[in-house]
Amino acid sequence: MNNFSSKVLVFYILIGVTLAGYQYSLPSDPNWPSKNAFQLLKANVKGKVMLRGDVDYNPHTWNKVTNVPKPAAIVQPSNNQDVITALKFARDNNIRISVQSTGHHQDHRNIFDNSIHIDMSSMNFKSIDLKGKTITLGTGNNFSQIQAYVAQQSNRQLVVACGADPGVGICKLD
Repeated sequence: MNNFSSKVLVFYILIGVTLAGYQYSLPSDPNWPSKNAFQLLKANVKGKVMLRGDVDYNPHTWNKVTNVPKPAAIVQPSNNQDVITALKFARDNNIRISVQSTGHHQDHRNIFDNSIHIDMSSMNFKSIDLKGKTITLGTGNNFSQIQAYVAQQSNRQLVVACGADPGVGICKLD
């Protein structure tokens, strides 16, 4: 994600956080999008969109002990435009947004019932500059993936300083 795109995404997410007390539409509301509207969302996203009721619908979370929230749609974007499309759909239909990078969260603060859930795990690109000892990563990577990639690309000459849990994802660093 380029710097401008990541700032736009952060801006949209912050708007969602700012409006956290706001009343969002629910499936029982008359203004809830029709099945055709959700199908149109699917058609306009190059990545994967899973709707509640689809065979492959499976909200990803590490916490399997409590009830797993059921978003209205799970969007696994393949590019920045997919993220923008999902955010616009949520805004235009007054639907809450939830976002996760790896799903590693114990109390479901990254996934909500009846939300447009943007699962960034599919945006897991990696690029390494061995000479500069820097790596560029998509937000969907977890440390297990990052460690394996760096070890393979550097012939085990470089390591990643990170926490102990390989399922934890990255955050934006400046």
